[in-house]
Amino acid sequence: MNVFYLESGSLKVGRILKETGASLQVQSQFGKKVKVKGNHVFLSFDHASPDDFFNDVQKIAQTVDPDLLWEAFDGFEGGYSDVAKVFYGESVSLEQKASVLRVLFDHPTHFYKKGRGNFKPATLEALTSAKASLALKKQRDIILENYVKQLCEFKMPEGCVNNLPRVLYGPDKNELEEKAVDRACAKLNLGRRELFKKLSVLPKPEDFHYGQFLYDQFNNSSQHRNNERVEEAVGLSEARVSAFSIDDAATTEIDDAFSLSANNDNGGWRLGIHIAAPGLCVTPESPLDNELRSRMSTVYHPAGKLTMSPPLIVEQFSLSKEKRVPVVSLYADIDPAFEVLKVETKIEYLTVEDNLDLSSIDQYFDPELGVNQPSECPRGRELNVLFQFANKLREMRGESRTHIHRKEYSFSVNDDRVTIKPRRRGSPVDVIVSELMIFSNSKWASELKQAGIATLFRVKTKAKTGLSTLPLPHEKMGLDSYAWISSPLRRYVDLVNQRQLISYVLSEEPIFDATDEVLIDIINSFETKYAKYSEFQRAMERFWCLKWLQQKDQLEYSAEVLRDSLVRLNDIPLVCKANQLPPNSVGQMVWIKILDINLYDNFVICEWINGSEPVIDDFAA
Repeated sequence: MNVFYLESGSLKVGRILKETGASLQVQSQFGKKVKVKGNHVFLSFDHASPDDFFNDVQKIAQTVDPDLLWEAFDGFEGGYSDVAKVFYGESVSLEQKASVLRVLFDHPTHFYKKGRGNFKPATLEALTSAKASLALKKQRDIILENYVKQLCEFKMPEGCVNNLPRVLYGPDKNELEEKAVDRACAKLNLGRRELFKKLSVLPKPEDFHYGQFLYDQFNNSSQHRNNERVEEAVGLSEARVSAFSIDDAATTEIDDAFSLSANNDNGGWRLGIHIAAPGLCVTPESPLDNELRSRMSTVYHPAGKLTMSPPLIVEQFSLSKEKRVPVVSLYADIDPAFEVLKVETKIEYLTVEDNLDLSSIDQYFDPELGVNQPSECPRGRELNVLFQFANKLREMRGESRTHIHRKEYSFSVNDDRVTIKPRRRGSPVDVIVSELMIFSNSKWASELKQAGIATLFRVKTKAKTGLSTLPLPHEKMGLDSYAWISSPLRRYVDLVNQRQLISYVLSEEPIFDATDEVLIDIINSFETKYAKYSEFQRAMERFWCLKWLQQKDQLEYSAEVLRDSLVRLNDIPLVCKANQLPPNSVGQMVWIKILDINLYDNFVICEWINGSEPVIDDFAA
C-alpha cells in the first residue's frame, strides 16, 4: 500500500513498510525510510506506483486555478476532500483530490490551514491585498534582475545612481539596490569596492571617509538649514578698551578676545576677557537653535572643518577686526603681584582692534625678553604681562610651569598633498590663551554655582568625568568649579551656559532650572556627538599620516616601540603594528619598513628591520 503524506511541511508519497499503531514506517519516493504519524497521512492508494501518482498529481495541480478553487469554498471553512468534490464533482479521483490538496498548500495567500486537511478561504480584502503584494514582488524581481544585468555589464542602474550615498555608505540588505550589488558581486567574483571602482562611482579615499561621516552624522549634507542673520542686540554700552584676539590664521569662529590696560589706582592692570555673545540673540528652541543643538559642536579634521554655527551667524558674532559685536566680558583688576583683586561681568558691545596670528606670535614672542619684545611681535608688552599672570594662575591651580606636554603635530592639506609638522604645545602663547580661558570659565562657573543657577559643569573626579548638572570639582585642573562658556559659536554646551550666565547678569529668570530634563538630554546628546566627532578627527589624522607616507620616496622609518607589536613613528603621529619585532623591545627605537598601505581601510602593514639608514625608493609610485 502507498500513501500521500505530509513531512516537514511538504507533501510526499511513499510505500508502507510497517504499521505500528498510530504511526507508519514509510519508504519515501527517494528511498529514505521515515516514520510518519497516522494523522499526517491524507490518502492511501495501490493502483499506481508512488512516482507515477506523484507526477500525475503535479500535472493536474498545474491546471487548477487557485481563484476558482477559492470560489469553491463559498467563504466557509472546509476539508480538502469536500472542496475537491465541489470542484470536480462526486466522481473525483484520488489524483484530483491530491492535486487540490497540493494547490491548497501552495497558495497560502488564498487558503489558511485550519487543522488536518481543513482550510479556510482568505477574505476578499485579504486576497486582494495579497495579490497586490505578489504583483509588487514580481515587479521588484524584474527590476532586480535588470539591475543585476546592468551591473554585470558595468553600467550603473538609474535606481542605484539616485540612491548612491546609501549604496556606498549605508547599505540596507532589504533594498533592491543592495541586493543587486550583492548578486552582481557574486556573479562577477568581485568585492563591492572593486565593483564600484569599475562603475566609476567609488570616491577618492579622502572623499569616501568624509562622505561616510556626512552620511552617518549629518544626513548626507554639510549644508546649514538656517543660514540667516538674527536680530541684533540693542541697548548695550560700549566697551572702551583696546581688544585683540589670538587664533590660528584659518580660524573663522573667533569666540574670544583680550584687553589689558593700566590700573592707576593700584599700579596694576585691568584685564578684559571678551566672549562673543550669540546667546543674547539666538532664540531658544527656534529653528536655528534646534539646528545648533542637533550639531552640538564644530567638527575639525586636517583638511577642514564643519562649523556648528551657520556662516552668516559666524559672520554676525565672530570677533573679527574692526567689527562691532555683542560680548560677555569678564573684567579682573590685578595688582602688581598678579593677585586678582576684583572681578565683574558686563554685557556690552566690543570692537576688536587686532586679530593676531598664533603662529606669528609664537615665532617672535619670547618671555625672557620681558617688555623688550621684538618689533615683529604685536602687542608684545601686553603679552608679557598676560604671560606672567597666566603662570601665576597655573601656580594657583597647582600645575607646574615646567609641565611636560606630549608632542603634537599640525596638519596642512593643499591640493591633495599633506604637510605634517611638529607643533610646540604649551608654548608661551598657548599658556596665555588656555589659562585665560580657564580663568574666565572657572570664575563664571563659581558665580553660577553660588547663585544656584543650573549649569552644565565640566567635572573630573574619581567617580565622574565629563559634563554634569552637579557642581562637582575638576580635580585635574585644581578647580572647585569649571564650565565650558568661552566657545558659544563652536560648542552648544557653551551656548547653553552663556544663556544661563546672561540671565544671571541681567537678573532675569534663567531658561533652565536644575531639575530640567532637557539639560540631561543635552549632556547625553553632546557627549555622544562629541565622541563621534573626535573619532572622525582621529581617523582622518591617521588617514593623512598614511597619505604622507605615500607621498614620501621612502620606505624605512625610525619608530619607538610602545608595547607588544605597536610602534609610533618619530616623524608623524602614526601608531601601527609592526611584524617581527624582537622581544623585550618596549621603549626602544627601531627601524620599520612600510610594506603596504590601504587608504580606504585606513591601515598600514609594516615590519621590523635591522637597518641603520633609510632606504630611498619610489613608494608613492
